[in-house]
Amino acid sequence: MTKKIYSFLLFILLLSCANEKKCSDFKTGNFIYVNPNFSDWKVTRNDSIQTETNIANGLEVSGKITWKSDCEFEVAYVKTNHPKLQKMIGKKVEIKIIGISNDTITYEAKDENLKMESKMVKVK
Repeated sequence: MTKKIYSFLLFILLLSCANEKKCSDFKTGNFIYVNPNFSDWKVTRNDSIQTETNIANGLEVSGKITWKSDCEFEVAYVKTNHPKLQKMIGKKVEIKIIGISNDTITYEAKDENLKMESKMVKVK
């Protein structure tokens, strides 16, 4: 009987670990910001390019991604579709994923002027 209980507990433990997300699960996909100040923006990321699009007005900026580790990357902005965002071109932002809960990541973003913590949700 004890052997069956231990086997069952091991099975439950393995099953719960199998569903745990890791940073590499967020290297690609579509994302939205949790912060209401950025609710109009969506992010599309593949392994090497990140595109941020304002769904309310169509503004768009894209950057090249350089991965430093599974949880850290840098975005260097290279193009935009609007003169209003031209000041972003050439800027680099370092991103570090510091927490994961289901489909939500908590991250730190910093550039030469700003350091902030925020959250994003991976959407289908």
